[in-house]
Amino acid sequence: MILISNTRQRPLVGPQEPHLATIKDESWLCLDTSQGTILCAILCFLMMMMMMMMMMMMMMMIMMMMTTTTTTMTMMMVMMMMVVVMMMMMMMMMMMMMMMMMMMMMMMMMMMMMMMMMMMMMMMMMMMMMMMMMMMMMMMMME
Repeated sequence: MILISNTRQRPLVGPQEPHLATIKDESWLCLDTSQGTILCAILCFLMMMMMMMMMMMMMMMIMMMMTTTTTTMTMMMVMMMMVVVMMMMMMMMMMMMMMMMMMMMMMMMMMMMMMMMMMMMMMMMMMMMMMMMMMMMMMMMME
């Protein structure tokens, strides 16, 4: 990325920016302070907005389906949409984690984050499977 610039090679900042002058020597601060944080915040915000939109659309679809008929096909459709939304959420989580990693730039932290991400994905998958099974059972009971 273009935003990553080593702060140690920067010339000494004047007294008008004391907060930059204090953290000038820190090696872990790889991003230019303002640019990196602003970009990360904007990206996270956009992702959140997208997630909200997806949720709203899903809710609308479910409502429309409920008004018409409650057949197995509609249930299947709802389940598929739920799965898609879950996948989207996982993607958002991964993107946010990546942004955090880029901000941190620590190997140990990266490893820990990766492990946590994997665990989260596994949990999500399990939950999805459980939901699918439950829905199937419900359908069977109905018929």
